[in-house]
Amino acid sequence: MAKQVISSSDSGSQAAEKINSNFTELYENQGGSAIGGDTVRVLAWNIGHFCVGSNWTTNITNANYDEKMKQWKKVLNASCANILLLSEYNDNFGSHTVDGETVTENAFDVLFSAYYDGISKTSQNAYVCNAIVAKSTLSNGSTVAYTQRGQLMNYRVADITIENKTVKLVATHLDWTQNENYAAYRASQIQQLITAFKDEPYVIIGGDFNVDAASEFDAFKTNGFSMLNHDKLGDICTYPASGANVYNTNINNKYGASPEIVLDNIIFKGFHISNVQLIDEGTMTDHCGIMCDLTLIES
Repeated sequence: MAKQVISSSDSGSQAAEKINSNFTELYENQGGSAIGGDTVRVLAWNIGHFCVGSNWTTNITNANYDEKMKQWKKVLNASCANILLLSEYNDNFGSHTVDGETVTENAFDVLFSAYYDGISKTSQNAYVCNAIVAKSTLSNGSTVAYTQRGQLMNYRVADITIENKTVKLVATHLDWTQNENYAAYRASQIQQLITAFKDEPYVIIGGDFNVDAASEFDAFKTNGFSMLNHDKLGDICTYPASGANVYNTNINNKYGASPEIVLDNIIFKGFHISNVQLIDEGTMTDHCGIMCDLTLIES
C-alpha cells in the first residue's frame, strides 16, 4: 500500500486526482488553537459485510478464511486508526474448520479486538448495521432510526472522551436511490443529523451517505460542520473500490473498475483536519475507506 504525499497547495481537483490511489495521504496544517497531542485518526468505511458488498452474508469461508484474515489485519494495522465508523458491519467475519468442525467466528472477537477495546453497534438487520469501534471506552450507545426513509436506515451514536472532552461519534448509512423519492429521503436524513448534532461542540459523523450528487453535503457546511470529502480537497471518489467489480457483478451494470462517484464522508465539528487518506482495496469491500487525523480544538 504505497503512500503519496499531496501538497496543501494542490487545487481541489489535483488533490482529488492524486488521492484516488491506494492509501494516499494529505498533510495540511490549518492552524488554529489546537490542544497539543489530542489527535485521533478516524476511518469511515462501508465494509460490505465481508462480502465485497454483493450480499449481506459474509462470503469468507474455509477456502479463503486465512487469506482474508491476514488481509484485514494488515490494513487495520497499517491504518493506525483510533476510531472506526463502519457501515454494513457484520457480526460474522466468516466460517472455517477447526479440529474438523465448522466454526463461525465473531468479527469483533477474532479481528477487531486485537486492535480495539470496544464496539457500539446496531443490531444485525440485513444490510443495515452500523458500528463504532474504538481504542478507548465507548458509552451511551444508542440507535436512532431515520423518520423518513425508504429502507431501514439509521445511525448509531456513542460518546467517547478525548482529553476530558465528550465527543459524539456517529456511524451511519443513508438511503440509496431506488426511485424519485430517495433524494428527498436523504435530504430529510441529513437534516435529522444536523438537528441532532448542530449544537454539540465536538462531533464526528462518518459513513456511506449514498448521495447522487456531492452537493447534497452542502447542508452540513451551511450549518457549521466541516468535512473531509466535498471540501478543501474537492470531490474524492470512493465507489466502487478498484477491482470490486470482479467480485460484485452488480457494479458492472453502472460503473467501471475504479472509483467514479462520491458516496462516503467524515463530517465533524470542533476539530482541525489533517493527513487525509484513502484506502482502496476492492478485494475486501466495494467501497474505499476514507481516513483523516482530527485534532481537538479548544473551545
